[in-house]
Amino acid sequence: MLARAEDDWLCGFTGLREAGKDRPFLQTICLGHSHSGFRLDTPPTTALSCPVRDYDSIRSAGYYLPTKDMLGHKDGEEGGPILAWRDPFIVAGPADTLEVFWSAKVSSVQGTVAHATVTQKGNGFQIEKLHPPILLPDADSFTQAEVPKLYYDQTSSTWFMVISACDRINESQPAEEVTKVLRLYKSTSMRGPWVSAFGREDSLVPGTEHLFGASFLPSACSSNSITLIAPYTEYASPDRQLTFAPPVSINIGEARQTSRESSEQDSH
Repeated sequence: MLARAEDDWLCGFTGLREAGKDRPFLQTICLGHSHSGFRLDTPPTTALSCPVRDYDSIRSAGYYLPTKDMLGHKDGEEGGPILAWRDPFIVAGPADTLEVFWSAKVSSVQGTVAHATVTQKGNGFQIEKLHPPILLPDADSFTQAEVPKLYYDQTSSTWFMVISACDRINESQPAEEVTKVLRLYKSTSMRGPWVSAFGREDSLVPGTEHLFGASFLPSACSSNSITLIAPYTEYASPDRQLTFAPPVSINIGEARQTSRESSEQDSH
């Protein structure tokens, strides 16, 4: 959700089209209003972005979608996992625009983050521009970049993005074959280029085993430290599964210093 000082809250959520038992994952991107911030007051009459309705424009923007008959199929897409067109996150943009980010793919087995500039039209919303996919430096390590969240640190003029990365290929895979991790990136622009936030190639967030779907805690973040909160996955111990873990703080300043010292040593 996004709070607005003189207007309703905005809520982003994943919608589902009914398409039969073989295609239960036909996901759509939706935005709605909330007066209280606790519930959606009036469901939107139409999706902001729908892979069925907007098939050609989504593909022409550089995103992957399978053949139309396989959209949202329960077995995945052409040797990859299920459709990734979900998990919208809203950032307030200039001149009453919204910048919306969500989980997408650029191939059947390579996850990416979608980005659209959105404007409000009456009580509804429309995409002003669907930007090209946001490519992440280690995208070959996962098949889906889920639940993207962004945080902007004004002191350092740095954007941070956390994703929940999964390497699942299809829904029939045994749980022991699937890895779910948190990855953290930084950039001077919300469009990138994005690099690991840790001054190294690996973007894995330390101290977050079995955590997924993380959010930033802005009040506890700074240019030197990022604090995340997330629930445990089903891979955690039975007493922790799907409960929230204590907040995790990551000292980014130390990572920057280590990276700078390493570069100086390499130059000598």
